Amino acid sequence: MVGELFWLKYVFIGMAFLSITFAVKETTPVKVAALLWVSFWVLALSLLLENRWEVLEYTGLLASIGIITGHLINIRTCSKCVQNQSDDSTLTTIKSPLTKSNQEDEVIY
Repeated sequence: MVGELFWLKYVFIGMAFLSITFAVKETTPVKVAALLWVSFWVLALSLLLENRWEVLEYTGLLASIGIITGHLINIRTCSKCVQNQSDDSTLTTIKSPLTKSNQEDEVIY
């Protein structure tokens, strides 16, 4: 069954490449980006050469764990960046769109 799905490894490599490309596009720390890209290349080489050396199956699993870990660290650090930016910007930009003047019936936009 696995022999029939030989193309699946190329799908995994493509998905990993796209996910890492979009993940490091924004504000990603250099160490996290390096972890993601090194893990990707180890995964790609392991998947492509796993028929030659059996140890590459385990190397591919470790590389997958590296990619998952890199994404989780990236999500954690980026959510902190977004939260800090939103805390700073909400103080000055959030205002009520309707404010009443001294007269009760008049509404200023």
